[in-house]
Amino acid sequence: MNVCTFVGRLTSDPNVNTRNLDNGSTLKVVTFTLAVRRSFKNKQTGNYDADFIPCVAFGNSAEYCDKYFHQGLRVCVSGHIQTPDRYTDQDGNVVYPNNQLVLEKQEIAESLAEQQEHQNQAAASNNANYQQNNQPNQNRPQNQSQAAQNRYQQPQNQYQAAQNGYQQSRNQYQAAQNGYQQSQNGTGGRTAQNQPQSPANRPQQRPNQASYAQNNPANSGQQAAGSAPSDNRWNNSASNNDDGFMNIPDGLEEELPFN
Repeated sequence: MNVCTFVGRLTSDPNVNTRNLDNGSTLKVVTFTLAVRRSFKNKQTGNYDADFIPCVAFGNSAEYCDKYFHQGLRVCVSGHIQTPDRYTDQDGNVVYPNNQLVLEKQEIAESLAEQQEHQNQAAASNNANYQQNNQPNQNRPQNQSQAAQNRYQQPQNQYQAAQNGYQQSRNQYQAAQNGYQQSQNGTGGRTAQNQPQSPANRPQQRPNQASYAQNNPANSGQQAAGSAPSDNRWNNSASNNDDGFMNIPDGLEEELPFN
């Protein structure tokens, strides 16, 4: 006799499929896994272990499971164990499917109040697990933002250091320029206009004749002796001649060649 009855909870929502039959009609197929707690505790852990029974429902049983069954619901199912036919996969390997329970009867094994309480517990547990799993993700944007801010601050610090170095160079240049100005002022206040002129740059001044004669009496005397004395006799003779002929001065007749 192949009759099995299990009481347990669904590990997930039922999976609903549709199968095409040879006569052209369709058949709804629902599959789910039922967690059945063992009647004794594990000696090592002190908790109850569970067996996971694959279940399949057809026809009306599939319609019922699709309508009322959901994850965490405690149900009581009965049926028979069936071993699916083996098949060959795409790689050429022969696959032996696990045995599964084909449902013949099914019913809900808890009240509505118990269902609501179990749903609340499951929701709280899922919320706690979600917060625990996403706690690093919540801190990750802050860490990423801080890292991005640090990467932005580093070029700013480098730019500030370069700007400080540039300002320091300008201060050194200004100090050197001030020192040079002080050294120029320490030369006695002489400028280009007050600097003595070199002989090559001195203007050529023509000496005054009177001062030259005064300073060089010998040269002036020689120049006076070497120059021809002025004779006013020619001018006087020419000026006293009224008839248009030149008058020969007295004393020159003897010197003429024709006498």
